[in-house]
Amino acid sequence: MRVGIFGLGALGCLFGARLAPHCEAILFGHWEAQATHLRTQGVMIHELDGRQTHHILSATTDLAALSTIDIALVLVKSQQTARSAAEIAQVIRPNGLVLTLQNGLGNREKLTQHLQHDQIMVGTTSQGANIPERGLLNHAGNGFTDVERHPQGDSIVALLAEAGISMRVQEDVRQVIWGKLTANAGINPLTALLGWRNGELAEEPRARAMMCAAAEETAAVGRALGIELPYASATEAILSVASYTATNRSSMLQDVTRGAKTEIEAICGEIVRLGEANGVAVPVNRFLLGLIREGEGRPWVFQTIDALNQKSPM
Repeated sequence: MRVGIFGLGALGCLFGARLAPHCEAILFGHWEAQATHLRTQGVMIHELDGRQTHHILSATTDLAALSTIDIALVLVKSQQTARSAAEIAQVIRPNGLVLTLQNGLGNREKLTQHLQHDQIMVGTTSQGANIPERGLLNHAGNGFTDVERHPQGDSIVALLAEAGISMRVQEDVRQVIWGKLTANAGINPLTALLGWRNGELAEEPRARAMMCAAAEETAAVGRALGIELPYASATEAILSVASYTATNRSSMLQDVTRGAKTEIEAICGEIVRLGEANGVAVPVNRFLLGLIREGEGRPWVFQTIDALNQKSPM
């Protein structure tokens, strides 16, 4: 089986390393220095059990090198989904499967702009990873990867399970996606703005209150859409996530640290859009959306907030 992994970041490397012994896995992206390093020097993974494992990965920035793939695994940032969809359409075989495990909402819709609806399989993953420096990867979490039931999905579920990924097939994967979205909305923007690790949000009363309010708003929008969330209390759920990921630096914090565009539109942006369309008030999500947008347009905003935070923590 020939699998194209779209995304050269932390999750792309993690899934690539896990899949490589079990199939022909090729990572693709537009980060030339990273692709070169992965295929020449490889990546050292700091595993959760303390071991270190080294992996030379097949990685390229040349789409033609993928030739024809059976499966496309989409692990790019949500703002890159449309470009990846157009690229996948050029290399996926006619009855090939496209599995997205991305953050946020709207990725299926972007993929269907270039691919057939029945080719697309949507899921979400609680695998956590980060790249502290080129050539190193920290495996930071080993949660479930949940996917929707799909007529062609058995092969990719079996392959990922064989590769050591804990898999669950859901009749309605929206429940798990919205469960993760609720945590993302409360944690990611605040950690990006404050420069804090996840657990610090729960320790400071004002940050904790805003985090929980964003989560409750998101849950309310989900309920308005008829989505049964996988927990009774969004507040309890997000405090639990902040606790067991206490030392993690969120993906959005990592993005603003390196001056990259964030996934705020696919998270708070979608929550605000759907809240407005369904008559649900989402003032905290709107506030966080505005601040991150402002910071992306003017990087000095994040630098100023960080400097103020260091002098006088909340």
